[in-house]
Amino acid sequence: MRFFKLEKLVRDKTLERAVRKGATPHSTKLVDDQAFDQALRIKILEEAQEVASSTGQDALCSEIADLLEAISTLAALHKISDQEIAAIRAQKNHERGGFGERVYATYYEVANPSEMLGYLLANPNKYPEIEKPGD
Repeated sequence: MRFFKLEKLVRDKTLERAVRKGATPHSTKLVDDQAFDQALRIKILEEAQEVASSTGQDALCSEIADLLEAISTLAALHKISDQEIAAIRAQKNHERGGFGERVYATYYEVANPSEMLGYLLANPNKYPEIEKPGD
């Protein structure tokens, strides 16, 4: 007998499929909302990585569907409606724009002091300070 570690949230019918294919699944139910929330957030990261690494239209579409399913389940857990998400998305798009113009920022040059400097310094993992690039 061989054993393979999963330790992850799976879709509701995954275990049934595994049995049909010759596996004996061992699992538990996440009855605690906090544990379920944590597992969903990890699943979202997993699915986002699969979206990023997918090749081909069909694979990309399938992985986006998986990611949206996990996001939708997390939203439902927190009683956030699709309409609420759509409204916030529209507001952000109006205020900040979308990604359709394909703008890719390489770095910010920021005056001292400024509101932006405070924000960037408060998020060093997201925005590490660098030496002046040689354009």
